[in-house]
Amino acid sequence: MNWIKPIIKGLAMAAVPVKLLDKGIDHAKHEFREEIGHYGVKLKMMVLLGSAFMIMLIFLSVTLALVLGQWIGSLAGGFAIIAGTFLMVFFSLLMAYKDQLQEK
Repeated sequence: MNWIKPIIKGLAMAAVPVKLLDKGIDHAKHEFREEIGHYGVKLKMMVLLGSAFMIMLIFLSVTLALVLGQWIGSLAGGFAIIAGTFLMVFFSLLMAYKDQLQEK
């Protein structure tokens, strides 16, 4: 039975680095979860603010189209002017960032 003690002692010494490695992995997992959680909160805030901005933009556009439609005497004309304005802004941005869009 004397020969078992050195084997058990050797196995116990071999388990020490494994325990340290497990602690390191657990610590890394914990830090990773915290980091992901932080970015998750930022992403949720960006989605919330972006949604609020889009709703505000839609309501302002409809209001402006209705006002322009009354002013020029044609409701469809007011919506056409607003739609044309959005198309001009879209194509202007498309031309301004054409090089950057082609790189990707």
